[in-house]
Amino acid sequence: MDYSKYKLFVFDLDGTLAPSKTAIDIEMRDLLIELLKRRLVAVVSGAMFSRFEEQLLKSLNSGFENLHIFPTNGTRYMKYENNGWIQVYYEPLSEDESAKILVAFEKALKELNYKNPDQIFGEIIENRGGQVTFSALGQKAPLSDKLAWQKNNKPVLEKISLKVQELLPEFEVKVAGTTSVDVTHNGIDKKYAIEKMKEYFNLKSSDILFIGDSLTKGSNDYPALLSGVQCIRVGNIDDTKEVILHILSQLDQL
Repeated sequence: MDYSKYKLFVFDLDGTLAPSKTAIDIEMRDLLIELLKRRLVAVVSGAMFSRFEEQLLKSLNSGFENLHIFPTNGTRYMKYENNGWIQVYYEPLSEDESAKILVAFEKALKELNYKNPDQIFGEIIENRGGQVTFSALGQKAPLSDKLAWQKNNKPVLEKISLKVQELLPEFEVKVAGTTSVDVTHNGIDKKYAIEKMKEYFNLKSSDILFIGDSLTKGSNDYPALLSGVQCIRVGNIDDTKEVILHILSQLDQL
């Protein structure tokens, strides 16, 4: 693949740059810093900006001018300007919409006779501004616990998603990550985020490369494929590092 033709490299966060809700490691930090010296980089996730700060920004010490952050799948855009992160736009759910979604989750869980796990880590239902997210083990659950829960409870998560969608036909409801269900305005996904990037950076689909770990149909990175940009599926963090190394190698030859 000719990586040198791309003007913007877009990365998923969890499972691609770092394990779920975990900071990037030193090797990934150094690779991203080198890439940021050469090209525009965007990171898009269903997470709030505060999680980007914890997982990504605190570890980086340069290159912010070329780094663009799209929290909650593009309902918000943050860029670095005048020595700080500024908000370019924000498209939150209204208070009434958020309240309606919370009621729908409560009703769905009751109708399904859902019982919370014995140990919970933080909020189970979180209003992230542009989306409301249910996390079966809580927002701060360790990755090992989440993976163990997912192994036996993925059908449960899908039932919750379907029931909430039934109650909220005017919203988009989808399983996200290992233990979560997201509710957003219709059409809010990584395709939406990439369309926003095209608009703000004045780029064509052929100018953008997306790298993510969940590109199979129905997964949270799959909408990136529908945006028309070239996509690369990685299996884990080490695969992402290999891709960045190949990109840097080609860019160094220019």
